[in-house]
Amino acid sequence: MRHKSIGTLKAMTREQLLGNYGKLSSYVLLYFLLVFGLSQILLLINMNNFVMQILSNLIQVIFTDIFVVGMYRVCMLNMRGQQITLRDYFYVFTHDPDKVVIISAIRWAMLTVATIPVSLMLAAPESLGAGRGVITLVSCVILCVLIVAYVYVSILIAMWMQIYLDRPEYGVREILMSSYAMMRNNKLRYLYLLFNQFCIIMLIVLTATIGALWLMPFSCVLNLNFYEDVKGETDGYNFEVEG
Repeated sequence: MRHKSIGTLKAMTREQLLGNYGKLSSYVLLYFLLVFGLSQILLLINMNNFVMQILSNLIQVIFTDIFVVGMYRVCMLNMRGQQITLRDYFYVFTHDPDKVVIISAIRWAMLTVATIPVSLMLAAPESLGAGRGVITLVSCVILCVLIVAYVYVSILIAMWMQIYLDRPEYGVREILMSSYAMMRNNKLRYLYLLFNQFCIIMLIVLTATIGALWLMPFSCVLNLNFYEDVKGETDGYNFEVEG
């Protein structure tokens, strides 16, 4: 199957977003308000407790994913020329939210577990027979290996949000396996897409996040276009939005 180039997908994305930035930017603003509000609430109840810090971090990851799925939902509807309402942004809360919670928790656990060996190495006393410099070097090597492994697995399950929206009948296992099937032959293409996303993030930072009002919709629609481009090689089903 011949895929569209990332450049072509970006051109498609720009065309689809013409005249729609104003509508979608309001949902980007809502996203930032919700994430900021949640972070402030969690900060108040944290109370410097280690267990509470872990729990609050997990809660923030889960709700951030829920809000991102909401952005994908409204961008998806916009791509299809359908009417968008505030209810669409909170789609997850009325459509099997447990799936998003479970997958978000899995992703959070992968990243958390990846940091444990490094934390243990850094906390190891120098009396173990190695200098602090050696321990730090070994920790850095382990961290690099774990980061590569985490990125690799993350790429394989990168399409989970799109599949969750596209295939509401799928369970968690089916969502993750479908993403794996799509991404196993498209990892390098997605890495190139991630590089483009990194450039978008840099633009957001340079514009003091104001650019996110335009760049976040672009990023979401670009990812949706990538999803549509790769899904045909796995099962060929049509891209549909469930009500």
